[in-house]
Amino acid sequence: AALGMLNVGADLWTKDEYERALRITKVRRLFNSYGVTEVTVENTLFEDDGTLLRGRSTLPIGRALASDTILILDDALAPVEPGEIGQICIGGPCVARGYVNRPELNERAFFLRTDARGNSVRFYKTGDLGRADRNGIIEFLGRIDFQVKINGNRIELEEIERVLEHVPPIRQAVVCYDAKQRALVAFVRTAGGAALNVSECGAYLTRHLPSYMLPAQTVVVDAFPLNQNGKVDRTRLVTDFAATPEQQRTEEPRKHDLHESCSAAELRDRLALRGVDLLSLVNEFVRPSARFGVLVT
Repeated sequence: AALGMLNVGADLWTKDEYERALRITKVRRLFNSYGVTEVTVENTLFEDDGTLLRGRSTLPIGRALASDTILILDDALAPVEPGEIGQICIGGPCVARGYVNRPELNERAFFLRTDARGNSVRFYKTGDLGRADRNGIIEFLGRIDFQVKINGNRIELEEIERVLEHVPPIRQAVVCYDAKQRALVAFVRTAGGAALNVSECGAYLTRHLPSYMLPAQTVVVDAFPLNQNGKVDRTRLVTDFAATPEQQRTEEPRKHDLHESCSAAELRDRLALRGVDLLSLVNEFVRPSARFGVLVT
């Protein structure tokens, strides 16, 4: 007999994986759920009705359960507009009282908010980034810990990783911000140790990401260093990368000289692939011209 219902607790999986699971299990109803321990484990559910996955590459986590209230809030704990990114915050009767003997952590993680009826509701800051569409369907985007701000642009590193993992033969990607270089660096592991065509990879990223999200360098690694929790140690990745011999690093080949005629957008993208911000470059020219009264064109 076919399985009637399957509930998968995966924060992030692809549409292809969802459709493959339906084919393999032959389950009649397949749900994707999301939740955190501090709010009693499960807080959202998503089930496709044949239309909700149109135009999506990854599965949403769905809507809040009836017992929970989920808000997408900005840094000031104000609600963001539909489609905008913010922190997923969960409120309701299932929110924990707090961590035992951790008053400072409790102050950071929990807060009270008055609902429409004037009741005080306890909320938990999940530390997860998300966005909700106009129908209230929430999309999980990764951890706030993996968000960086470069030249005024907020960048979700995991969003870049998801795009990279669509490039054959990349099996796993980890993107880090190298503070010394002031640039994004992508670390990738390929299937079976296959060679990566960095030129094609760079072209794919340029088509699918804005220029400020393009990694300055791509480094192919055999394996990722892990921390004590079994997760990728991003700090060690950057440290090891700094000690990597130059010839072992893989960079976007220089296909064009920058003195060629090109549009401002093309110039910006080419500079971004090399980890150079166009505005910063202009400022480098403007400062001496202002100081010495020389017009730089």
